[in-house]
Amino acid sequence: FPSHDMQIYKHSICDSDGSVILSACKSHILGSTNSTISPGFNNRLCNSSNSGIIGGTGTNLIGTKNTVSLGGQYNTLIGTTNSSILSGNYNFVGTSSNSSIIGGFSNIINFSNNSVIVGGQSLILTNKSDTVYVPRIMTTTVSNVNPTSWKLGSTMSGTGLIVTGKQIGRA
Repeated sequence: FPSHDMQIYKHSICDSDGSVILSACKSHILGSTNSTISPGFNNRLCNSSNSGIIGGTGTNLIGTKNTVSLGGQYNTLIGTTNSSILSGNYNFVGTSSNSSIIGGFSNIINFSNNSVIVGGQSLILTNKSDTVYVPRIMTTTVSNVNPTSWKLGSTMSGTGLIVTGKQIGRA
């Protein structure tokens, strides 16, 4: 390889104690402690601690703590604690704790703690803590579970299912 071609694939770690980049191209860690990018392409991890990007392309973790992105493309987590995006594309989690997006496309969790979006596209949870958002759900019989024990509701648009609240009793 000519030396100018190698510049394209460089990665950098700056002011980041205990952080590492393994098998990643054009990825950068800045001002982060004990954080990792491995593998992936064009990922950025800034001002975070104990966080990681495992696989994926174009992922950004900014100001996170104990947060992970696993796979996917162009996902972003900003100002999160104990949160994650597991695959999917163009998903965003911001200013939330203990929240996750699992798959899907262009979903958003913002200012919502202890919440999850599962699949779907263009689903949004803003200021909705303790919420699980699923566009469609299939269930089957599970032994030792009373299906009437959980309160289920639908979205205003009727395009998805939001499960909120707490267990309301067992028979």
